[in-house]
Amino acid sequence: LTTDLSLEPTNPIDAGILKFCDSCAKCADACPNGAITHGEQSWEPQAEWSNRGHKQFQNHMLNCHIYRTTIGQCSTCEAACVFNKGTGAMVHELVKTTVSTTSMFNSFFKN
Repeated sequence: LTTDLSLEPTNPIDAGILKFCDSCAKCADACPNGAITHGEQSWEPQAEWSNRGHKQFQNHMLNCHIYRTTIGQCSTCEAACVFNKGTGAMVHELVKTTVSTTSMFNSFFKN
């Protein structure tokens, strides 16, 4: 979002998604090129082209780009992510509400 309006900065909303990602890593498991690392998220950018300013997993985007260019397209990681599924079912809100308050069921929701 780009604007020239004066906006008050706000704190990020903790929906539990980052906590869930720490224990899930389906995207890293699914990546055919190994471009998404397993391990903890970091504020430090991995490379010059990394998106700065937020906590993230270390992605080897150059490897990802080369692989996608070779095969035409990929997005396997996006398809594997449980948060990229359709939201029409009530269960999605239940999962999002649960992971925002406790990590107890993360491995259950991963599967």
